[in-house]
Amino acid sequence: MTPPLRLYLSPPPAPTSRPSSRRSGATPVFVDSEPRIRRGTRPKAVIVVHLYGQPADMHPIVEICARHEVPLIEDAAESLGATHKGRHAGTMGRFGGMLLGQSAEGIGQVRALATQAREPAPHYEHTHIGHNYRLSNIAAAIGHGQLTAIEDRLARRRAIFDHYVKRLGSLPGIAFVPEPAWGRGNCWLTCLTVDPAVARFDRETLRLALERDNIESRPLSMPMHFEPVFKDSPAYVGGVFEPLFARGLCTCPLALPLGRGRG
Repeated sequence: MTPPLRLYLSPPPAPTSRPSSRRSGATPVFVDSEPRIRRGTRPKAVIVVHLYGQPADMHPIVEICARHEVPLIEDAAESLGATHKGRHAGTMGRFGGMLLGQSAEGIGQVRALATQAREPAPHYEHTHIGHNYRLSNIAAAIGHGQLTAIEDRLARRRAIFDHYVKRLGSLPGIAFVPEPAWGRGNCWLTCLTVDPAVARFDRETLRLALERDNIESRPLSMPMHFEPVFKDSPAYVGGVFEPLFARGLCTCPLALPLGRGRG
């Protein structure tokens, strides 16, 4: 890819899609998911991030990308086990997961680039710039083995999410991220927002209270168009992610103590 190609991304940071847009030489364009849409230059690709384990509403996105012949890529790193109308996250775009694709040719191209784009010659020869992004055999074997227990892991995370909702959900000013109507999340992180005008405390007060009980939590991620490295990137935003960053908190499901004797 060479400039001035554009990749459309949602503002929440995604550890994979964020650096790849820069390394490709493309210009990242940040677009709010709601409530407004801007018209402009057709992008080279659209990257959908299934953030915090919640599946994006894929059907309209898939339809729009197909209509305009724009490749759709799913960043599904946080959504293993999440589904959209029965289909797993990472299986609906041209590429997704680690690695799923719609064509053998496309998968072959990605594999070549992920193995330094070396040509089939006895010496080192390259006609394209590649990367060393291979998954080692050991890591692949461990991941494959863990898939046998994925349903138990997902059930445990959902139980922890339900526990948070039960204990905190009735408090004034506390709102948990709801299950999307179009699918089922994996509860990778338990996310909530705090309205300080109603709750009479803010997100940071809650974070520090959890920390005193050795429960790890952190603010929802800063939108990428706020970050200095992307300060010159175009951003079409409608004020969705800014208040989420200001009021949002997420906690690692494994950090909540749920041993015997806990209510």
